[in-house]
Amino acid sequence: MTSLHDVAHQMRLVLPDEPPPDLSPDGKRRYFGHKKKSWYRLREMRTRGGSTVVVGAFGNFSASKGGQWKVDIDWKGISAEERQALQTQRSAFVDAERAQKARDNAMAAMGAADLWRTASATGRSPYLQRKLVDAEACRYLPDGSIVLPLLRYDLPRDEALKAVQRIYPDGTKRFTRGFSKPRCALRLGGGVIPMDQPILVCEGYATALTIRMATERRATVFMALDAGNLAHVCEMLRELYAEHRLLICADDDWRTEGNPGRDKARSTAKALGRCDMVWPVFGGVLRGDKDTDFNDLHARCGLGRVNAQLRAALGAIQRYSHAA
Repeated sequence: MTSLHDVAHQMRLVLPDEPPPDLSPDGKRRYFGHKKKSWYRLREMRTRGGSTVVVGAFGNFSASKGGQWKVDIDWKGISAEERQALQTQRSAFVDAERAQKARDNAMAAMGAADLWRTASATGRSPYLQRKLVDAEACRYLPDGSIVLPLLRYDLPRDEALKAVQRIYPDGTKRFTRGFSKPRCALRLGGGVIPMDQPILVCEGYATALTIRMATERRATVFMALDAGNLAHVCEMLRELYAEHRLLICADDDWRTEGNPGRDKARSTAKALGRCDMVWPVFGGVLRGDKDTDFNDLHARCGLGRVNAQLRAALGAIQRYSHAA
């Protein structure tokens, strides 16, 4: 029978440089290793013969280890009849887990709506002042935090709000607990989007505000929260705006292994088609390790540099579209 000892042995073979932690077979996804890029999810189940078997999977998100992958735990020494019984148990567990996730998502949406209602339309944010940007589509709390609505634009209006992001004065960011992130975004810029105008997508709020300022608030910008959500948001936008081109304004995570900002943007653009990408170029300016996005370029080199780079990218898209 597969035991926790057997699972740890499998993990050591596949991840020799990341020894497994003390394993908890509680069914929860748990993260470990360098920058918490490795994970496992294990459960203990009882066979009809009264033995205990460990089932589940483990994996890794690191680009240096081949991108996202997982390994299913071997079920050793289990008869076909016992395996069928365990699979039935597993299906019941998955169904219960899915139902609990739906309840968590519903509670997250309710909590987000409550916090959004209590926040004020006016206020001040030390965080935005440091970022040199003018606020849009946010609300304020008395402690100087800002609250951003996270919406699913592909759902009916009364179902769209799924969570909020709270950004504290020191820049700490927190999401509504229990929400489902894929496809959640925040749109900056209202009204009908002209057919010849690309829709811009970026990761963070300050970056989105810089892009809006650099384009004199003519561009429609969707904030996707992080690199992992870029593909989900762009897929949603392709469904909603099938005729528009998309331009991903990627982070350049130049000091992070695998450069996830540019890597995710590149793979998303390639998969979708009619989707382009641009990233900040700092040139000969002394660049800090954490200078990765267009807001950092704004702070380091001025808004004019951001304007010039985006204007060049948008101009190239327009020329290509007219030639096609």
